[in-house]
Amino acid sequence: MNRRNMFWLLVVLGALAGLGVLGAPSRAATPARPGLLPVAGWPGAPPHVPMQGTATPTATVCAGGGTPAPWVVVSPVAVAVFGVSMDGDGTNAYAVGGYNFQTSSETTQFARYNPGSNAWTSLSPVPDLDNGEAATVYDPLGNKLYVFGGENFATTEVTSTTRIYDLAGGTWSPGPPLPGIRAGMASGYYNGKIYLVGGYSTGNINPAFTQTWEFSIAGGTWLTKTAVPAPAGFGDAGFGVVNGHLYLAGGRDANNALLNTVYDYNIAADTWTARAPLPTVDTAPGSAVINGTLWVFGGGNPFGAALETIRPGAPATTNATMIYDPGSNTWTSGPPLNQARSFLGGTHVGSVAIAVGGYTGSTTTNSVETSTNPVVSCGTATATSTSTGTSTTTPLPTSTAGFTADPTPLLPTSTATTAPTQTASPTARPSATPCALSFTDVHATDYFYTPVLYLACHGVISGYSNGDGTFSFRPYNNTTRSQMVKIVVLGFGLTTATPPAGGYTFADVPPANPFFGVVETAAAHAVVSGYTCGGPNEPCDSANRPYFRPYTNVTRGQLSKIDVVAAGWAVLNPPGPGTFADVLPGTAFYTFVETAFCHGIISGYSCGGAGEPCDNQNRPYFRQYTPATRGQIAKIVYLSLTGNGACSPIVRPGW
Repeated sequence: MNRRNMFWLLVVLGALAGLGVLGAPSRAATPARPGLLPVAGWPGAPPHVPMQGTATPTATVCAGGGTPAPWVVVSPVAVAVFGVSMDGDGTNAYAVGGYNFQTSSETTQFARYNPGSNAWTSLSPVPDLDNGEAATVYDPLGNKLYVFGGENFATTEVTSTTRIYDLAGGTWSPGPPLPGIRAGMASGYYNGKIYLVGGYSTGNINPAFTQTWEFSIAGGTWLTKTAVPAPAGFGDAGFGVVNGHLYLAGGRDANNALLNTVYDYNIAADTWTARAPLPTVDTAPGSAVINGTLWVFGGGNPFGAALETIRPGAPATTNATMIYDPGSNTWTSGPPLNQARSFLGGTHVGSVAIAVGGYTGSTTTNSVETSTNPVVSCGTATATSTSTGTSTTTPLPTSTAGFTADPTPLLPTSTATTAPTQTASPTARPSATPCALSFTDVHATDYFYTPVLYLACHGVISGYSNGDGTFSFRPYNNTTRSQMVKIVVLGFGLTTATPPAGGYTFADVPPANPFFGVVETAAAHAVVSGYTCGGPNEPCDSANRPYFRPYTNVTRGQLSKIDVVAAGWAVLNPPGPGTFADVLPGTAFYTFVETAFCHGIISGYSCGGAGEPCDNQNRPYFRQYTPATRGQIAKIVYLSLTGNGACSPIVRPGW
């Protein structure tokens, strides 16, 4: 039985169930060889991985800390749907298209969910009906939502269409079509590009594919990358991007077998590696990335007993949650969904996982559930800084570009040039004078509330338009190197430096680049440096200019250097062993991390966690290659600007 025939069988069963004639489909009545249900719409890996671990002047927040809270039923989506695809922008989640059994029709539903207000807002409908099991991916730099491919479940027509939704303008436009027709793909955003993997090209499960496509948002072009080393093509996998790696979990292959395989795509290296398998086979789950871990929830197969002939032990529609930790390469059980469902939509906003709609085993549902992975304090509190002076303030810039960034870090392949150990002392900064502005996602109880308010009121940071006259800050999105530089240059008031006409420092930041002015200013003040040309995709030009990598996420180590140099602090180089177990004397960021710690703007993570054993001094860990979020960066920069400049080194045994 092909996917189309199975689809109509489920339509009939769903209609009978709605009339009270049938309950859930009987396992005994299931066809001997079921085909594939319409492939679930999969959430794109969001650009806003909430790495809550950047140190703050109070207790550092730990990534992945705490126990995930139970799933809670929240406001339902308007139209019950399966095959819905989703992604989030750091403040809201977006649900796109799918099929409704109750009306026996495809839907053009496009809606926005705000977990803070627990409210849904209807947006401009999807332009076409070929939208089921599409791949929806958010672009944080352009503030746009990309919807790739999809299927009309009634006709089984599969498309190569690309639709682009401008979140600020509230309009749809066409984009470059896929290299082939596809539905049921895994997807993810990283460093200005979108990745699409696997999927199906017809209403059948065969052919299925293992291709990896890379879409350049800036160029509007497609490249075919290394394929998944799977024995057969597949779709319906759970997926998410964590620290520059796209993970695929489970799915169903061209032989109609449910899978528990897990593959890790190293995006920068263009290589695939098999990882620890799922605890059980699963297909068509929702998925999300929460605090650096991959969540796979729901899914399974609602066809019943006949599936046992394909894979013994394969689940029917499930409510299970499975959580993968890439650091330890292990799976653990999370809280179960209240409603078992497959072919659901899933994504995350900050530390909140969101499950939308799906097929319950008898019909589609409009139920929505959320679960939060609470963060916990780790590391000790540091001194509270004081403010000096007063200043008038400026209104919030109305730019919708904001300063959000790529979701994951690209670790440097070369060591950045060491900055001078002493620069001129910066001008004293004014204290925070609140102005009349508000972000919908920044609240008085948030640790970053005062820093965000201060920096916004002084024109250092801006927000994203929500399309309804309000703005969001997206505090849990990460920040690129160029965006971090802009915050520092504006915050510290560095004197503008412009090279001679036609000249520029970095091969990848020419005068046409929107960050050209601030990057050149930061380079002139020795706040930043670059990477030697000649590496992969970074050829040397006639001037052998280095590369800045403007759209790569800033890491904790890089942030320490940028902030310390911009603040004009004398750089410390204390004798070993050092404050942090993972930042050793003589390494690239050691002196800057020690200086930042001395000034009370960062702290660390308590030892004893996975991969972070305690030494004989129980030193904390700094995690210098972990990216920082907008909220965390705002607080660190704010403390550097408003602090009294005092430095109080901690003397440890052995120093």
